[in-house]
Amino acid sequence: MGADQVIALEVVTAAGFFVTTTPTINSDLYWAMLGGGGGTFGIVTSAVVKVHPKVSVTTSVFNFTTSATVSNETFWEGVKAFWDAIP
Repeated sequence: MGADQVIALEVVTAAGFFVTTTPTINSDLYWAMLGGGGGTFGIVTSAVVKVHPKVSVTTSVFNFTTSATVSNETFWEGVKAFWDAIP
């Protein structure tokens, strides 16, 4: 999720070269490092990353449990009711 916030990377390549990568400079390496398997292409020594203002966030945890007296249908009706109530 954070890979799309990277502006530039400084990388030591597998060949031993120190390079800077951005979407326009060494772009093939830049996109390879942000995709899967970045360690295959080199080692990131520095990153320039966008920051954003702090925003308020609300989190919650809700657990569903069951017992021998709760049927499978009743359990899933409860789960459905919970998800239907979320805006």
